[in-house]
Amino acid sequence: MLGPLLPVFTDGSAGPGAAVVVDRMTAWAGADAGVAGWVAAHVPAAAGDAGMSRRAPAGRVLARAQLHGSADREADGQFAGMGHTGNPLPTTQTEMPADAFAPV
Repeated sequence: MLGPLLPVFTDGSAGPGAAVVVDRMTAWAGADAGVAGWVAAHVPAAAGDAGMSRRAPAGRVLARAQLHGSADREADGQFAGMGHTGNPLPTTQTEMPADAFAPV
């Protein structure tokens, strides 16, 4: 389901806050040929490109955590009474992972 998000993160450079996640995802992809194949299936240009294949899974993990966490908290009513109405919170949560990966 989240494979289509991978290309969003291949053209960016991870900022300092995302660097540790990129390093850990790089080790994961390097140790698991299935992960590397999954990335290459969604981002064919990433096959053999360590930079792209490093950023893509890291961005995907960060995006999933942001979006899932926000949706889960909203569904549980955790934001009730905080003034979060309409679109500002989901929009901000969606933009945060993208902001962690500046365009190269």
